[in-house]
Amino acid sequence: MGVLMVRFRVELRTRWRSWLGLALLIGVAGGVVAATAAGARRTETAYDRFLENQRAFDVLAGCPSPEDSGRQRECDASDLARLPEVENAALLTSFGPGTVEVRTEDGRPLQPDPDDAGYTGPGEVSLAASPDGRFGTEVNRLKILDGRRPDPDRAHEAALSVEVARRLDIGVGDQLRATFFREPEGGSPSRFRR
Repeated sequence: MGVLMVRFRVELRTRWRSWLGLALLIGVAGGVVAATAAGARRTETAYDRFLENQRAFDVLAGCPSPEDSGRQRECDASDLARLPEVENAALLTSFGPGTVEVRTEDGRPLQPDPDDAGYTGPGEVSLAASPDGRFGTEVNRLKILDGRRPDPDRAHEAALSVEVARRLDIGVGDQLRATFFREPEGGSPSRFRR
């Protein structure tokens, strides 16, 4: 055993740099593998964590407007919330293109312009409100990146998507004008503050 130890000591003294380099290489490779595994594990669960945090809805059910169905229909979406299979529900009233026009204070429309060089797809802008105040707070919660949540007691406050705000250079406190088309000849303008 003594001869082996002497030989090992001689090898260690003459090749310590090689042994140190090998140890460092193994350590770095192990660190990369551990970091990659941790990142993969975190990425794998990211969408599930997002859905849980935002309390995203699984089903969006709606009632067609009388104009869409061609006749008056009785439809009460609140009946869906009483079904035993429904864990949580929120009422949402949505006004899409053709029923509302939203513009900035200087008159630029929020709807994307297909002729614009930065146009990346339809991205239609809709105006939505939650009559029961649950959509955006309890169901499909908003993730606020700038400013604060719109106060439900202030009907003229609105939340705006990051992409629309960036595209039109709209900041917190800027005003938007919404015109709701109730009749073919026009609508009534309302002002909203982001």
